[in-house]
Amino acid sequence: MPRRKLKRKLILVLASLLLIYFVGYGFCRYQKMIVHSAASAAGKCTLHDVSAGDYKMGSLNPAAALVYTPLRYLEMVYWKLKKPIGSAC
Repeated sequence: MPRRKLKRKLILVLASLLLIYFVGYGFCRYQKMIVHSAASAAGKCTLHDVSAGDYKMGSLNPAAALVYTPLRYLEMVYWKLKKPIGSAC
């Protein structure tokens, strides 16, 4: 029985950390620390990028972009599926 409780606690802690990670990413997107940009030519999408927002000296934007790299890449996949390269922007 104690092993089962330990496993349950471990799963709860990992789920909580994952939730905090996702909420932190949402906060960074909301604060424009991480931004999505799209480029187009002749009305067609040519590029999607999710990167650090505009920053000044001492800003945490590059650090946030580094910490959230897995979610940034996941968001780029989302944008490439939603608006594929070559589609109308």
